[in-house]
Amino acid sequence: MRKQILKAATMFVGIIALAFVSALAASAQNQRNLVVNIPFDFTVKGKTLPAGEYIVSRGSTIDKTGLVMQRKDGASSAIVLTMNIQSRENQQESHLVFNRYGDHYFLSQVWTSGDRDGRELFKTGQERSLEMELAKNNAKPETVTIAARLQ
Repeated sequence: MRKQILKAATMFVGIIALAFVSALAASAQNQRNLVVNIPFDFTVKGKTLPAGEYIVSRGSTIDKTGLVMQRKDGASSAIVLTMNIQSRENQQESHLVFNRYGDHYFLSQVWTSGDRDGRELFKTGQERSLEMELAKNNAKPETVTIAARLQ
């Protein structure tokens, strides 16, 4: 009787472990990174990153709020928290949206092709300050969109 209970418990633990490994593998396959060539220096979470080719990925497959911006050559990176935003229809192409204030660019949104949900970054104090300066002149920031590709 004791051997049967031990055998059943071992089998149960094996099934749970297999299910867990399968879930991790499926989650990793669903992780969709974007590759984007950004032709100007830009600010993310108060940090200025140089122009170049970047990989944009989720900070975690479980928690979708974090984004990682990693320059392909590894020279620069930033991790930032985001909030969910939705469009009325699925995106036709992947792209990043920047707010431009004169010669300052701030990453604002990240969209992936085929999704209605995007990610929006929180504005920093510096960006809000530049926005208020523009508002005094009844002006708004320019929106710049850069196409990205799925990796």
